[in-house]
Amino acid sequence: MEKTATQDVIKDLRRALAWADLVLAHLKEAVVVFDKHRNILFVNDAFSKLVGKQRIFLLNSSVNAVLPFMTSFVAIE
Repeated sequence: MEKTATQDVIKDLRRALAWADLVLAHLKEAVVVFDKHRNILFVNDAFSKLVGKQRIFLLNSSVNAVLPFMTSFVAIE
C-alpha cells in the first residue's frame, strides 16, 4: 500500500473510532469494554454513573475490582 493510501486508511479508522466513542458514550445503557485480562478499555457515562466513579479513573482498572459481584461476562470476539 502506498503512503497516501495508508494515511487514508488511518484517517478513516480514527474517524470511525471517534464516532463509536461518541455513540457509546451517550447510550443510556451502561457499557464497559475490557480486554482478555479483564482490564477496562472503555466505559460510557452511564456505566460511570452506575459505579459512582469518573470514566478516567476506571480505565485500565480490573473489571473484577470494579464489579466484584459479577462472575460472568459476555465475550464478543
